[in-house]
Amino acid sequence: MSGEEGARGQGHGRRIVDGLTAWLNGEGIHYIQLHASSDGEPVYKAAGFVTGRYPGMDLFTTPQDTRPDAQPDTRHDTPRGATQG
Repeated sequence: MSGEEGARGQGHGRRIVDGLTAWLNGEGIHYIQLHASSDGEPVYKAAGFVTGRYPGMDLFTTPQDTRPDAQPDTRHDTPRGATQG
């Protein structure tokens, strides 16, 4: 049994989510958008998260060199972990 498996089911994730959402609420942040794997879905649902209205989409851009003599970057590299579609 790994350390991760031994920690499962102890309520650690729920305490972290509850603490973070309470802190954000106290800071005046009343909308939280969550992007996570389905593994933690029971914890998130128990904390009050609901399925969003819109599916998420991501865009990764390449920082551009803004110097006047810089050549434009015409490569279309895909960031590590992302897929081209």
